[in-house]
Amino acid sequence: MSSVNLSLLPPQRLVPFVQHYPWGKQGESSIVARLTEATHDKRPHAELWLGSHPSGSALIDAQAGITLRDCIARNPIVTLGTKISAQWSELPFLLKVLSIAQPLSIQAHPDTALAEKLNLKDRFHYPDPHHKPEMGIALTPVDLLYGFKTKIELINTFTRHPALLDLLPRVVAENIRSGASPLSEEELRYEAYRSIVEASSAERATATNTIAATLANCSTQSLYEKLIPSLIKEYGADDIGIASALLLKEITLSPGEALYIAPRIPHAYLSGDLIECMAASDNVVRAGLTRKFQDKETLLQMLDYAHSGSGRISPQIDPNNPETTLFIPPVSEFQVGITRGLTDLIHAVVSGTPELLLQLEGTTKITSPDGSSLALTTGQGLFVPACVESYDFEVKEGRLVRVTVGIVETSVRIKSN
Repeated sequence: MSSVNLSLLPPQRLVPFVQHYPWGKQGESSIVARLTEATHDKRPHAELWLGSHPSGSALIDAQAGITLRDCIARNPIVTLGTKISAQWSELPFLLKVLSIAQPLSIQAHPDTALAEKLNLKDRFHYPDPHHKPEMGIALTPVDLLYGFKTKIELINTFTRHPALLDLLPRVVAENIRSGASPLSEEELRYEAYRSIVEASSAERATATNTIAATLANCSTQSLYEKLIPSLIKEYGADDIGIASALLLKEITLSPGEALYIAPRIPHAYLSGDLIECMAASDNVVRAGLTRKFQDKETLLQMLDYAHSGSGRISPQIDPNNPETTLFIPPVSEFQVGITRGLTDLIHAVVSGTPELLLQLEGTTKITSPDGSSLALTTGQGLFVPACVESYDFEVKEGRLVRVTVGIVETSVRIKSN
């Protein structure tokens, strides 16, 4: 890139970074593997990253090893724009595609105040002082655990799995057995989760094994309940997550549906393929269903026990471009648009902020103001720096994902002649 004039930096092709976590799908079943033309690779292809995160920045020049992070660091004003470089000093979002074969860990993300404290205390496990709100958009049916069950649902869960009551304080357990609990919904959620987290390994193992034995004789099981035997085999019956996951709601997203996960909300993806966009942070607090670092005390104290929302994001049709569906979460770092081909020519105004594009399938033609053009094909990414005032794109076929900062101007649709 030494010959490139950064003041006139054009859109840059990107080579995504791939994570091979054990829970990822393999071969043709993995959308990540298909996007990266690695279906013959026997490794699990779990996550495709498109961004400038230090843990896995996309490449601009694969041969020279030049990353998008390198490019941004050389001139943040040109690449990010004055506003973004001043507010965040780096690309504020990270785009991912996930292909999930096995459940992820029970986890939550800190808000900004807690992230700052954790970063000061333990920079190895909490590498930045930022929050990590995220949004998932299903590409295939996606199953996950999200947020705590309601009080009535929890009582029904205890009735179905009375072994959990053995972990609760005696008074709380007796009240539930009698069919009434004086605790509020928030209090019951906290007491139930605290009891599982703070129980001894032997107590948790006994309860979990009892639950598994009971389920073996049940003709009807929930999606998560069906996973319990394999999770016991993988992590051991004393794992915190196996029992505590029974306190969380089970959700299925159909293709095209989206879910916003705010800081402090417990969750765990179970299966499926999805687009995931998030603030560019790597702060994750885990407790259960993982061999990674777990911080059960922090997770116990930080979770939002009052939250009762569904988290679902209603997709919006771009009024100027009916082929484009917008997913706008309640955060300023990012929003996502997905444009389906065949489309008319669309004039995109960059508005002095950076953008990321990813071709999910098919082909898109990108034309810069100087008349130069390039074609994005399946699995290819593009970084549009803030110095590019506008560009035209035309989805010839397939789907194009466009990530922008916050709420930006809608693109103008230009009828093709």
